[in-house]
Amino acid sequence: PAAPPHPPPPPGGVKFGMVTLGRFTSPLFPNSGFRLYNEGHIIFNGDCKIGNDCSIVVSKDGVLAFGENFQATASLKINASYKIVFGKDVLVGYNSSFIDTDFHHVIPINGEKIPKPFGEVVIGDGVWFGFNNVVLKNTIIPSKCIIASNTLLNKKYECVECSLLAGIPAIIKKEGVAYLDRNDHVIDYKKNYD
Repeated sequence: PAAPPHPPPPPGGVKFGMVTLGRFTSPLFPNSGFRLYNEGHIIFNGDCKIGNDCSIVVSKDGVLAFGENFQATASLKINASYKIVFGKDVLVGYNSSFIDTDFHHVIPINGEKIPKPFGEVVIGDGVWFGFNNVVLKNTIIPSKCIIASNTLLNKKYECVECSLLAGIPAIIKKEGVAYLDRNDHVIDYKKNYD
């Protein structure tokens, strides 16, 4: 694809510390910093915090866009050969992968058309991913959804905001039930939860 248009500056402008890559956030993974291989386009639309033991690859002609207030804890893996877009306030648990390509194409033996081996990944605003998730080409997720741990996503999910998706492959478990409030999400272990 052609180079994306230059986005407007993030709210509040560019500032020191706006983008933090490889900061030690989780002792479950090595404090190995951050690996970046970029031949394409990476767009930061505001604060972006990505933790330790993470890798990002953006291939030639690939586009990777982070919305404002993106955060990933540790062992995040992203391969953007085509296009991956995160909305604002997205939170990604450790050991999650986002891949928009099959890396190879196959030849059908029955003479049918070759299936498209790549597709956009679009993550809505306020989506929360648990840990150990895999997000593949053609995944589109509405805003404020919760993605359960150990989920594989591989299509456009036709659900309302604040839905719960889980499974391999993911299915819509519940619609319109909950979301993560980034301003009030820390567990109080002394509180009496129901």
